[in-house]
Amino acid sequence: MTLLTLDEYLMLPWTIRVQRRTDDGVYWAAEVDELPGLVAAGATWAELGEMLQDALVSYLSAMLESGEEIPLPHSVAA
Repeated sequence: MTLLTLDEYLMLPWTIRVQRRTDDGVYWAAEVDELPGLVAAGATWAELGEMLQDALVSYLSAMLESGEEIPLPHSVAA
């Protein structure tokens, strides 16, 4: 089990999938492959970046606090 600090986890090369969505207006949506359930959305590309950063911090902080194992990005784990 790899234990890193929050800042170290945030610097890892996560696999992020981004889509421009039009199902409920026009917006950007992102999810992180290695972190199930982590999704973010924003009306603009810049807003998506902010929302994704906030989601990553919240998700990783919660996992660290609860002692759950955080999977490494695919490119690091290989």
